[in-house]
Amino acid sequence: MQIMLASWDAINTAQCLVGCSGGVYGDSLGLQGRGLWHVAAGANFDVTKSLKVEANAGYAAAVKLQTGESAFRDKDLGTEVNAGINYNIAKGLDFGLYGAYMFLGDFNMTSATGPGSDPEDPWTGYARLNYAF
Repeated sequence: MQIMLASWDAINTAQCLVGCSGGVYGDSLGLQGRGLWHVAAGANFDVTKSLKVEANAGYAAAVKLQTGESAFRDKDLGTEVNAGINYNIAKGLDFGLYGAYMFLGDFNMTSATGPGSDPEDPWTGYARLNYAF
């Protein structure tokens, strides 16, 4: 996952909801004591010897809500879809394009005013040149 949880592929630029140093809900996967469950699936395959593609989807939710949280807040953290394409330029040198979109759940309500007070769904896109030696 690239938005929902920490993405180790983009560790220098990643922002996330849970589990990274700039996480909206902290750097612990415990979601500030609420607990977190996450399920994801994905596929990757080689189009050619040098070209690879991948696609993933994941869902996350809080295990429980804390006492006194807004009646409008739900356990549903959201659903993320992401994809990437990677081209091997030379041995050890790859270029990739990646993108992700997250459909935020009602856990992310910004106030207790009810439906419609949730933030806009986040997205990201980036290019990466990777040299491995």
